[in-house]
Amino acid sequence: MNNLSTKLITYFVLILTAYFSTYAWGQPDIYVKQKGDEIVLISTSSPASTGTEESPGAAEIDLSGKTVAELATTYISSISQEEKLAIIEQLRRTAPSTGDDLRNLLNLYTRFPEAQLAAEQSLLLLSPQAQQFGPYFLGLIQDEDPFLRMFGLSGAYHLRYEAAVPAIRKLAEAKFAHSRPTAELLPGEANAWQSQYAAVRILALWEGKSALPLLLKKVKEAPPIAALIAENFWEQSLDRILSWSKSKRPDETEMARSAWGANVPAEAVLKTWPKLRALMLDKGKPVDLRHRAALKLGLAARDPEAQELLKEREARKKDDNTRLLLDTALFASRSPRAIPLLEEYVKTNPSAVSRAGALVQLKEMLPKERYRELLRWVAQNDSDQENRANAKRELSEQKN
Repeated sequence: MNNLSTKLITYFVLILTAYFSTYAWGQPDIYVKQKGDEIVLISTSSPASTGTEESPGAAEIDLSGKTVAELATTYISSISQEEKLAIIEQLRRTAPSTGDDLRNLLNLYTRFPEAQLAAEQSLLLLSPQAQQFGPYFLGLIQDEDPFLRMFGLSGAYHLRYEAAVPAIRKLAEAKFAHSRPTAELLPGEANAWQSQYAAVRILALWEGKSALPLLLKKVKEAPPIAALIAENFWEQSLDRILSWSKSKRPDETEMARSAWGANVPAEAVLKTWPKLRALMLDKGKPVDLRHRAALKLGLAARDPEAQELLKEREARKKDDNTRLLLDTALFASRSPRAIPLLEEYVKTNPSAVSRAGALVQLKEMLPKERYRELLRWVAQNDSDQENRANAKRELSEQKN
């Protein structure tokens, strides 16, 4: 088995992991996100995916009309897990409107990790016209506690509070005490790194291209900043990222890994489609680099691009390695045009993992009856005992 076959099997392992880790929670909806060198398939029904899932009893708790401050106070005093889940669900839909709301939201954010995401979502509902809260967020940015700084950065950027820009720039321009967050760092050190990274990110979002020179300076101190360069300046920076990819220097290798692993907007990737396509198809380039290009192409592909990938695959019947790369791009695209190929994988691929992974991906793409037909075929014909058993179990559960 060659390296590209292994990478494609790894893709399907990720699908299976996302699916079976959430199977008990119902019918998982899986979406694709890039994280590091590979793609990650995330189930939106996973209890770890949003931190805001409702239990059956939670939906029966009426919290309508409560303010953010009231929700936060109730959350802190509650001893009912169902009520806490309901509060988190309501909180993420409720906008803060007073200083008391913001103070209580910050209290939840700093004290309760399970409520942090809901607190961030609530903060983003704050009216951008609420400029009177700008000084509050500026004060948090200037605080010594990095956790408070991160909350302040989010609020100031959401309001576009111009008076906070000098403080944000000061934090962003400070020298990173560590090149990256690691398990060896103390929590305070890790949080300080994250708050500074957040400041650099916000400057990139706020100031656009004028912030690029600062990011190119900071990436030399902290290689993960390369992800921000890729996310915000992909078109301008692709040649630099390719240069990092060829480098033997450990810091530039890490920069390349961070950049390729970033979640780059599809429209930015599409502007570099010809260069990435040529890279994926270039048999003289390293396999890992071609694979990274294939993932980027697939995650950005719309219907016309998916059609182009299929035509390219059809034209390369004698080039198995390139066809595997094109398969990777097509599967990452989640395009309906990939359905026949996925069905072919389910029925003919020699890897049991790949067959099972393709089946799980098709669960989210096929009409229910067509998917059941495929399940029945797998239950009767798949050569792997576990695959047959899983298909039979799912068919049985659908009947119930």
